[in-house]
Amino acid sequence: MSPSTSTAARARVAETVRLGSRIVVNRNLDPAAVGEAVHACLAAELVAPDQPLGEREVQAILARMGVAAAVETGCTG
Repeated sequence: MSPSTSTAARARVAETVRLGSRIVVNRNLDPAAVGEAVHACLAAELVAPDQPLGEREVQAILARMGVAAAVETGCTG
């Protein structure tokens, strides 16, 4: 599905769920680049939901996309 080609639909929020705590993002980086990297992580997760991404995989994606310092994950290597 491509949001840019979809048609309007009526919807309502049925439930709000809080998942963990807010991620602190390094504000000194290009927000568009950080957003693209976050979307890359989401896409990787959606492609293989039976193989969840760990901290190392997320850090590797961020590094490949040039925003390794975007978030502090606590990953030690």
